[in-house]
Formats: sequence, structure tokens, C-alpha cells
Amino acid sequence: MDGDLDLLVGADDGSFSLYLNTGSAKSPELASAVGLVPPVERTSSRQPSKDVRRGMRSKICVTDWNENGLLDLLVGDFARQKPDLPEFTDEQKAEHEKMRKELETVSENYRTLSEKLHGKDRVRTKEQIEQIEKEQDDVFKHMMELRSKLPAEYERHGWVWLFLRKKI
Repeated sequence: MDGDLDLLVGADDGSFSLYLNTGSAKSPELASAVGLVPPVERTSSRQPSKDVRRGMRSKICVTDWNENGLLDLLVGDFARQKPDLPEFTDEQKAEHEKMRKELETVSENYRTLSEKLHGKDRVRTKEQIEQIEKEQDDVFKHMMELRSKLPAEYERHGWVWLFLRKKI
């Protein structure tokens, strides 16, 4: 530790890097990034893991956590994790599949209405806009109703990880 201010950067992919200040506190010059932790493995939100794992969007806090004179890292992140759900009956699975198909159709209808409002061929009159916004609102409510009846495919989590620095 030379007393110069260095830069520690968390990234959307879950990695974080250190840029050492090779200049001074008054005239900083940053060296190339040194990767401290690699990106997380990307998973589909439809097939999230049940395992606890590092996530994305790293937020870093530097502190001497264990008071040994070395700076440690507390890193917060965001991850999707498969929920622990009960086993569904064949009848329930069939009903869920039926709702998912309906949800696909309703979602496509919502996208079509959004394109009419915001796309390159969007409607122009106030009355047309109001009519489409009302339709879109109704479709959105139906979409949310269907989603509320389906079992969650993933849960959002925020984790905090502690990286203790070791004496070398």
C-alpha cells in the first residue's frame, strides 16, 4: 500500500478489477486492469441453478473486516436462483403448461401494441394512442394475472460476499 488512490471496479458480469494508480494522489495515472474475480457463469432465467453462487452487478466495499491491517472486500451482487417448490401433480403441470401457452399469446399481443405505440409505424392521433394504451393496460393486467398463478421460475436474490485478503 503506497498511499495513492487506486480504482476498484465492479462490473455487470459479476467480475471486479483493480486499476493501480502508478502516478500520485494529485496526478493519478491508472495502469491496466488486473482482474481480481472473473465473470460469473451466465445462466438462463428459465433454467436457474438451485445452488448459491455469485451473481451479477458487483458492488464493492473495501474495509479491514477482520482488523488484521489488510484491506478486505465486501461485494454485493444480484442473482437469480431456482425456488424450492413442492412437486406438482400431473394435473397441475398440465394446467401450468396451458397458462404458459396463453401467457405467450398475451405477451405477444402486448409487444404488438407496444410496437403500435412506439415503433417506426406508430399511430399518430390522440384518440388512437388512448385506445391502444387502454388495450395495452388491459392486456398487461391479464398478463400479470397469469404470471401470478404460475409457479415462480426463479427468485431474485442479493448476496454479500466477503473476500478476506491473506498475508503473502
